[in-house]
Amino acid sequence: MRLLVILVVALLCSFVPRTSFAQVCSVTAPAVYFGNVGVPIPHTDVSTNVNVSCSGFSQGTLRVCIGITPASFLGFVPRTMANGWSGVGYEIYTASNHTGVWDDSTRLAVPVTIGSAGTGTATVTMYAHMPAGGSPAAGMYESVGDDKFVGDIRSGNNCNSTQVGTFSGGSFNVSSFMRGSCTISTLSQMNFGTTQGGTNPQIDAEARLRANCNDELPYTIALNKGEIAGNTVAARKLGLNGTGPGVIRYDLYQNAGRTTFWGEGGGSPVYSATGSGQNQDITVYGRIPAGQAMPAGGIYRDTVTATITY
Repeated sequence: MRLLVILVVALLCSFVPRTSFAQVCSVTAPAVYFGNVGVPIPHTDVSTNVNVSCSGFSQGTLRVCIGITPASFLGFVPRTMANGWSGVGYEIYTASNHTGVWDDSTRLAVPVTIGSAGTGTATVTMYAHMPAGGSPAAGMYESVGDDKFVGDIRSGNNCNSTQVGTFSGGSFNVSSFMRGSCTISTLSQMNFGTTQGGTNPQIDAEARLRANCNDELPYTIALNKGEIAGNTVAARKLGLNGTGPGVIRYDLYQNAGRTTFWGEGGGSPVYSATGSGQNQDITVYGRIPAGQAMPAGGIYRDTVTATITY
């Protein structure tokens, strides 16, 4: 018997595919910080670089077309930073003169030169602006959510050419710190008018102050004893031509009924209120008590300093 052995020789060919790299362009930017800002808010501008990094492409020039989806605060426009229910507007532009709001409907074409290694980088400036006006509550304000880069990659000279690769968009936060701030000024002086000699009747008069403080910022206003020698906040007096000894007693109050005394703190009551971000007009109520012997003719006055504390 013959045994036939058939040897089958097989050739295994292994095909190793060529290595390919993902074609990706990433876009990132640091957080935008308007800084520590006083109120009323001044026009405030900051700028920062948007960084573009591409890899996996053939040598040449790409256009990375970049838009920004705004962070949303209850759908407010312009963009808004928030602190609780208080908001501060801001906007982001493609140009330093604040033309061309940069949002998801505006794509900025950034050219990126790809080298022989298949990579390339580019930077473009982003301009952020906070308009003047308003005295919001003090504290840190931040965009609710982040502004996010969106876009695509084009092989030609503009954003209408052939789309290639994958766009990877980062996001960034926008913030500012609003300092607590108040101003105070005098709207009108207190004038008790003219009186005759002898014993005086009761005389009432008013002056008006104006305060402007951040929304929701508590503050107090103190009135000092005046400048006449010997005065105290409990016994203020007018002196001839604003100098010399005090000879006509007067008192200052916080209310029209003249029952709430107005002092300078340290045991004497001061006026207390909360800012609204707008002008607040405050009346100072004065009274010369009746029954004082009026001195010789002349102008009798005192100067009282109002101090606002917040």
